[in-house]
Amino acid sequence: MTLLKFALNISVHKIKVKRTSTPNWIKEDNIIEVLFDIKLSNFSNEKTNLIKEKHSMRYFEESEIINFAHASGLQIVKSVEWLTKLPPSNKSWYVVYILRKL
Repeated sequence: MTLLKFALNISVHKIKVKRTSTPNWIKEDNIIEVLFDIKLSNFSNEKTNLIKEKHSMRYFEESEIINFAHASGLQIVKSVEWLTKLPPSNKSWYVVYILRKL
């Protein structure tokens, strides 16, 4: 899995927000750490604030979801990417699983 740095720029009224996200994959622990650098610029007073955040997220392999489902008496009906409803791929960040009780 290739993780890429991503930047998002938004300007609303007199404020500009630039958010840069840098992922770090800790494969052996099934964790993605995303480092966020958020720069807020106020055009009216020319002040800038910097905010740094780290979000550690546990991800699940499909095999884990299948095992959890079976152990709980559930069957996977369908899985799709969140919002797009496309089939999941190795580039999917969010996947929704639909399960049914056996």
